[in-house]
Amino acid sequence: RKFKYVARARETEERRATRTARHVKKWLPFIGIGKRLLLARVYAGFETAGALAAAIKHDRSSVNGWERGKILPREKAVLRLCSALNVNFDWLAYGRGPMHPDGAAPVIPL
Repeated sequence: RKFKYVARARETEERRATRTARHVKKWLPFIGIGKRLLLARVYAGFETAGALAAAIKHDRSSVNGWERGKILPREKAVLRLCSALNVNFDWLAYGRGPMHPDGAAPVIPL
């Protein structure tokens, strides 16, 4: 009897570890999207997350969560953000490639 319980517990642990590894592998590229989003928002001239939220027709709390890294935006939201901020999808979502579609360096407002 005790052996069945131990075997079942091990199987559960293995499944949990596999599920966690798949989850981490799936979301690993999104680490840092909040900082990239904040940087792009400032470069695009949106002073607040609320202004950006209004531009993409989304909730201000969602944009704040994305910037803080508490919530991951869905692909459709990332596409809207790219359009409003004039940045590459690959750069915003994964941190790869140039920030802007034309490859030009952004002008930092002083």
